[in-house]
Amino acid sequence: MDIAEQLSAELSRRNTDYVANYIGNDPELFKQLMNLIFEGKSPLPLRAAWVVSAVTDKYPELFNPYLKQVVDRIETFEHPGIRRNLLRYLSGIELPEEYQGKLFDVCYQYLLSRHEPPAIKVHAMQILANIADYQPDLKHELKLIIEELITHESAAIRSRSKQLIKKL
Repeated sequence: MDIAEQLSAELSRRNTDYVANYIGNDPELFKQLMNLIFEGKSPLPLRAAWVVSAVTDKYPELFNPYLKQVVDRIETFEHPGIRRNLLRYLSGIELPEEYQGKLFDVCYQYLLSRHEPPAIKVHAMQILANIADYQPDLKHELKLIIEELITHESAAIRSRSKQLIKKL
């Protein structure tokens, strides 16, 4: 199967699952998918990011070789759906210390942005909380920022904010 051709054929959960099942735990096929995110023409990067999310739910280790590249380029992805899917993955892993500084800065910007969708802010907030677990000096500042968000953000962000404040 040509992954790009299949992703171009249809935008649906069914097709996403089909491609994800085809890729399975195959590092070479996953590499093709990641290359579509980094090099593909719109709408392929967005569709590939959706498949990455589905594949890494089952085989998270496939993402490891691309972690540095994703962290380095996270801000360059134009479509918020790409950032959302990649941040979703990053919010669920133990981040190596070498990436924590950059991700803290990026996620802090996303969290305070008036232009980022709620899902990106929720994942960014989780990444910030995860980093604060390793850097306790950041907990107080993060708690203040999150408390401020509760007053003027969406229900999804308020809900996650309340959960994270309890943990901080």
